[in-house]
Amino acid sequence: MRRIALILWLAVAACGASPANADSLRCQGQLVRDGDSMAEVLDACGTPDFEDRWIGQGALGFGLPMQEWTYNPGARRLIQTVVFRGDRVMAVNSDAGYGFQPRALPPSGDCDPGLITPGLTKYRLLQACGPPLTDVGYFITATRIYEPGFTLPLGRNGGSFIYRERWTYDFGPNRLRRTIQLDNARVVAIMLGNRGR
Repeated sequence: MRRIALILWLAVAACGASPANADSLRCQGQLVRDGDSMAEVLDACGTPDFEDRWIGQGALGFGLPMQEWTYNPGARRLIQTVVFRGDRVMAVNSDAGYGFQPRALPPSGDCDPGLITPGLTKYRLLQACGPPLTDVGYFITATRIYEPGFTLPLGRNGGSFIYRERWTYDFGPNRLRRTIQLDNARVVAIMLGNRGR
């Protein structure tokens, strides 16, 4: 009987607890979640390790600017990203891997092209390979979302706005150039080009 009572008590205690959701971020004992302001996130988590602004104020005429902040807490914890629409948190996501010791960005294309794989975040790509030789970014409306759980405002035809970028890296004369397609700051495709310079 005592064993059953203990099991019931543990089940009730577990239900009453409120751990951080997958769509929230805990910083210094404070919980950051959807709807929080940029100021509240800065108060809780400090300055991000990387800021990525997707559109300028009033661009495309459909609303508020969007940006993603990346927090790299080191090798023992997962990298977290916070997506803002205007001044408010729209989504909190975990990166696919653990943090690392950031370094000064290498020269463009100073990496092993084999490191560039689908799912890689823009932050990790920059840390591994430096800035691209060329880049272009634009919005598209798509019904397919590459990043699980990642949502953007619905477009006119029921699709979602996705910020697509194409970055080109030159790895020198002995290797082919790579054009990297990023959707919402994540690598989704790698295309081979001509030989580099």
